[in-house]
Amino acid sequence: MCDALVRHGSEYTIVRWIKATLEGRVAVTSLNLYEVRDIQGYPQGGVLSSLLWCLVVNGLLTRLSGGGVFIQGYADDICLLAVGKFPNTVSGLM
Repeated sequence: MCDALVRHGSEYTIVRWIKATLEGRVAVTSLNLYEVRDIQGYPQGGVLSSLLWCLVVNGLLTRLSGGGVFIQGYADDICLLAVGKFPNTVSGLM
């Protein structure tokens, strides 16, 4: 996520702040005596999460576009469409 911010020209101070926010995040889920700690990802529901998601996915869409595969992203969904006469052709494109 921080790499995507740098690629899009974000200021160093902002990148450093977001990195500190992401590195210090711990989500804990518990059920009875079982507990799971997750330190990956970013908080959901805020403006920053949507921006970071768009920046990261934009890089993915750019890398995957072309080569006979149509790719479309909308909100938090990505759709790939490959067209060919034979299943092996489509499989090869994907």
